[in-house]
Amino acid sequence: MAKPPSGPIRVHSLEGNLNIFSIQQQWMEVQVLLEVEKGTACLDLASVGDLDQSGLQLICALEKVFKSKEVEFRVVGAKGTWKADFASLGLGHLLEGGTP
Repeated sequence: MAKPPSGPIRVHSLEGNLNIFSIQQQWMEVQVLLEVEKGTACLDLASVGDLDQSGLQLICALEKVFKSKEVEFRVVGAKGTWKADFASLGLGHLLEGGTP
């Protein structure tokens, strides 16, 4: 069960693909989300078409950054078929309410 957010929520939506062919552009897109210093940073994947290992690595990097800042990080809008990929990397909790 998702816990309620603690503080302000900043949502950033990605569009297109989150794969090896677009990862550099997507990294540039998420830079605005890295400005979050308190509350909750939320990455919306509802408009993402393809997600591969490069995209998952980007999400792992974001989680690491936010964990070091003690900022809650959540992923929303992930396709059901991606849940196994998230779980295999130990990221399933991001889909269930954020950084533990």
